[in-house]
Amino acid sequence: MRLSSILFCAILSCSFLTAQQHDNVWLFADLGIRSAKADFSNGSIEISDLGTSVGDLVKSTSIICDLDGNLVLYTNGCDIYGANHLIIDNGNQINPGETWDNYCANNSGYPLVTQSNLLLPWPNNSEQYVLLHQNIAFINAPNGGIESQLGPLLFSIISFGANSSGQVIAKNQILYENEPSIEGGVMTANRHANGIDWWITNRLENNGGLLKFLLTSDGIEGPFIQHLGWYPEDYQGGGGESEFSSDGTRYVFNSSRSGMEIYDFDRQTGEFTFVDTIDRREETADIFFTGIGLSPSGRFAYVSENTRVFQYDLDAEDIEESRILLHTFTNPDSIFIHPHSNYFQLGPDCKLYNYMNSGRYIHRINNPDLPGLACDYEVNAIELPFPAFRDQPQFPHFRLGPVGDEGSPCVESPNSTETVQAPKAELKVYPNPSSGPIRLFLPVGEAAAMWRLYDLQGRPLQELSLLPGQDQRVDVTAALPAGTYLWQLFREGKVVETGRIIRN
Repeated sequence: MRLSSILFCAILSCSFLTAQQHDNVWLFADLGIRSAKADFSNGSIEISDLGTSVGDLVKSTSIICDLDGNLVLYTNGCDIYGANHLIIDNGNQINPGETWDNYCANNSGYPLVTQSNLLLPWPNNSEQYVLLHQNIAFINAPNGGIESQLGPLLFSIISFGANSSGQVIAKNQILYENEPSIEGGVMTANRHANGIDWWITNRLENNGGLLKFLLTSDGIEGPFIQHLGWYPEDYQGGGGESEFSSDGTRYVFNSSRSGMEIYDFDRQTGEFTFVDTIDRREETADIFFTGIGLSPSGRFAYVSENTRVFQYDLDAEDIEESRILLHTFTNPDSIFIHPHSNYFQLGPDCKLYNYMNSGRYIHRINNPDLPGLACDYEVNAIELPFPAFRDQPQFPHFRLGPVGDEGSPCVESPNSTETVQAPKAELKVYPNPSSGPIRLFLPVGEAAAMWRLYDLQGRPLQELSLLPGQDQRVDVTAALPAGTYLWQLFREGKVVETGRIIRN
């Protein structure tokens, strides 16, 4: 490799640690009348009322910022807007047709669902972006009703090179229109192993498998179709959410009509490998939309079932048995919009945000990498200035770097004068498994730490302060039955090590 190539790779790797804040701004709107902004510029979410309309963002919303976190583009599936909330040059009337005429012309937003539009930065070009968007039509059904029919998958390219306000230089280009048809609302993206290009994925109807494209600096390659071959005969996809883990190696999909699917993903080849499936539960049969979110490490999956939220441990030997109920919405006081749970989005602060389908609140999981109730599912954590109707911004993991230098999905607060890196401890926990007392030992030279023991529901059971060189006995025989327990070690409030104890 030439020296110039080595320097380029080093600079590129550094940029992933300091920029890639394309998900810094989230927008919400109330039927084209009022709008609000969620901003992570200071390291935590800050809500502001924009006091004006930013276009109707119902359903088909996609948003993107530049490398430094400044808003540059967003769409509602009807038109493409710039940071000044005006339609950019040639950005009007994407997804043209009768549906656009009936909905967008009346400022009603394009009637598709979350994950039907996707804005991505163009590889190796900070002045260019691509929008993938799906067309839909409504036709007369044989029984006299109206049914929806998904149209082709389209793309539009936006450039800021010659026009500082943005210009669409290619619009409504057909990317895919063949059979089998695409499922609606489950499009997402994942970084290629080189940390530059993008794998774009969607699902195909009627057990068709997975549809893939590769976005490079030269254009979009594909389609590539991978037939999975395991689907049951009564498979009913759609109506759910797709998500990649922040390191790009795991893919999950959840639908109330089919259940949860878990795959490993090869970022180099784009190949999915089936891992497990959790069958749809009978009590979700009448729920159309459910969401799934992953913790920053990718270990824990969070599933919404409208009035209930669950956590699954994807590293457990039996993933289905690891399910823990985090919260049940009882809806005691609401008449119009009941409190509930829908899609998820990992924030730049590495907290997991849980949208309502409609309403003025956003729930939040403050510690998504902790097991069970320790994850701290906070109901109504964020209050919007007004009830938002199906505004649920979705983003891929923009900060994911190349394989071997993946980086962190989080952005440190710019107000911090020093970033504290908590070193991994060398705690010894023995004997393990154990039928009697266990011992904890921090070697001399380690920093003091706090040790906490949890049950598999995430409830804390014991807590000890540990000093280096001090051998401590912990009696787990008196109060705890046989089973598996979790422990974590903390320094300066950060988890530095996690493990398990088996009590037999």
